[in-house]
Amino acid sequence: MKKLKLVFILSLIVTQVTVFAQSVSINEDGSSADNSAILDVKSIAKGVLSPRMTTLQRDAISLPATGLVVYDTDYKQFWYYDGIQWTQIGGSGACVTLDQAYDCGGNGVGRTITSDNGPVEVNYTTAFGTDISGLKVSSSVTTQPTTAFEALSSSSGPAICAENTDVSNQYATVEVHQASNYGSATEMVAAIAGNYDGSDNSAAGILGVVTQDIAFGGRAGVHGQNFRSDGGFGVYGQGYNGVVGGTSYEQGYGVWGDNSSAGITYNNIGVCGSGYVGVWGQTTSGGFGVYSLGELGASGLKSFMIDNPLDPENKYLKHFSVESPEVLNLYRGSITLDQNGEARVKLPDYFESININFTYNLTPIASAAPNLYIKEEIKDGKFQIAGGKPNMKVSWTVYAQRNDLYVKKYHENTIVEPEKREGAKGKYLMPELYNQPKSKAINQLQELKTNINKQKKMKDKN
Repeated sequence: MKKLKLVFILSLIVTQVTVFAQSVSINEDGSSADNSAILDVKSIAKGVLSPRMTTLQRDAISLPATGLVVYDTDYKQFWYYDGIQWTQIGGSGACVTLDQAYDCGGNGVGRTITSDNGPVEVNYTTAFGTDISGLKVSSSVTTQPTTAFEALSSSSGPAICAENTDVSNQYATVEVHQASNYGSATEMVAAIAGNYDGSDNSAAGILGVVTQDIAFGGRAGVHGQNFRSDGGFGVYGQGYNGVVGGTSYEQGYGVWGDNSSAGITYNNIGVCGSGYVGVWGQTTSGGFGVYSLGELGASGLKSFMIDNPLDPENKYLKHFSVESPEVLNLYRGSITLDQNGEARVKLPDYFESININFTYNLTPIASAAPNLYIKEEIKDGKFQIAGGKPNMKVSWTVYAQRNDLYVKKYHENTIVEPEKREGAKGKYLMPELYNQPKSKAINQLQELKTNINKQKKMKDKN
């Protein structure tokens, strides 16, 4: 009996050695193994199970062999050991290890990740170290222009779609930083550069939209900020029309400019325009081309200009405002005297509520009237003329000093020789009139012109 057992064991050993020395076939149809395979498994009803374990169990394997494959139940992905570290197989592409302190060991560099069964997805779940990015792409090539991240879409959808669905998150959906100070670049260095090469006149290089939503609302389609204290722009537009603003709401504004500086100086400007026409305002509905709720100032001339009615195709007609060291209102008219050579002139009902300190001027029409005079000054909105001839026509003018609520509240604005405030002293509204450099201008438009000229020179040079 013992001899039979020994013969049986020896037979099993010989059989096992024979199996391992050649290809092994595990096939439902009984066919032999392919010559190129050490193990050939065929089935149309069952699969093959690899070792299944958690990430901690996988990492606890002692001295894993290069090429060892396991199924990670935490990631729900197959992983293999490449001789240095565990690397993900398939799924989101080459080497996506977002909750481990891995640098991917160079995997995926120069490779293309493609998916025919849906989007390539990267899910960030756990912070590791100080880097908490869901996906980080970098490029360190300096010998030629390179792109760290490039997205291409040949379908009808966008190349990149980013969403932030956390309503309590105060961060931007897309955040971009630019550290370059490369001063000789052919194009303006920017954190975000948008370029449109198509032929649609309604398209834009960069488009910002806030959709109307009562629950959440929104402030601006595009919001530009510049925290420099020595110049720069929140939003800078350059082109045939540098900046265009439009609105279809009656209470809205096509362009709104605001300077919320706490100080009050002549450089505290909401909207500033420079050019042959610094600011152009035009109305098509009988409103105001340019409207000011506060002071409306000019360091040059204040003119009225229309097409010259005698030669409208070739000439303008220009009239100028009369300057005065006082804030004045002017009222004028004509009246016919009665049989006693007198007349009572009635002024607008609001006259005395907004005016003080009256000055009169009387001019007789058709003949002299040396005795013409003001018999009674303005009272209850009327004044009386006397000393003329019966039925004489008299032209009259009244100048009055403004005294409405605005002038009363901001009386300092009527001072004829105000002191320049700090920040404006030592500077000029128009320094070229005093043979001073433009850098001494109160309104620093020179920096804008310098930047534009610098860009033009760099483009011409290149």
